[in-house]
Parts: sequence; structure tokens; C-alpha cells
Amino acid sequence: MTALAAGWAALVLLLAWHWRPLPTRVLTLVEDGRRVAGGEPVDHRHRRWRARAGIAALVGGSVLGGVVWPPLAVVPAVVVFGRRRWLAARRHRRAREAVVAAWPDVVDLLVVAIGAV
Repeated sequence: MTALAAGWAALVLLLAWHWRPLPTRVLTLVEDGRRVAGGEPVDHRHRRWRARAGIAALVGGSVLGGVVWPPLAVVPAVVVFGRRRWLAARRHRRAREAVVAAWPDVVDLLVVAIGAV
């Protein structure tokens, strides 16, 4: 029974820690960062509406494709998930290219650091 109570207490503490309000100093830093990055604070309602519109377009495209020819009902989902993989692969490739482009600078700094000793 003690283990059950300890587990329950740990769960409550974990959830309370996750949902705790941010300290005011951190909150001001976050708000300042949002204003600097985008000029305005982030409005998450806009993101939610974009997500809902995307889901509606996916469902509508699937229904329309299924009416025209049933195998076409899968095409919108394949496009959406394929696009995500394509964008992730492109992001990964660009990051790898940035590392490769930075290698000469790293080697020069390493030479300078070894020569300074």
C-alpha cells in the first residue's frame, strides 16, 4: 500500500511540475524573445486554425479523390506525409552541408590552438 501511495505522490508531483507556471524572470525572457524573433508575440490560435484547415483540406481531398476514383482517396495523405519526410530530409541535408562547409574553419582553429601551446 505504501508503494501505491508513493507512486501516486510521484505522479501528482510530476504533473504539478509539468503544469507549474513559469517564474516571472523566465516569463519576461520568453516574451522578449518572442517579440524580438517575430516582432509580435506568438498567437497560437492562428496555428490551430491553420492545422484545422489543413486537416479539412486533407479530408476533403480524400473524399473528392475517392469519389472520382477510389484509389485516389489515398493520394492526399501520401502527399502530406511524403512532404514531411521530404522536408525533414532536406533539413538534414542542409545541416550536413553546413557542417561540411565549416570544416576548413574548424581545422584552421585547431591548428592555431595547437600552435599556441
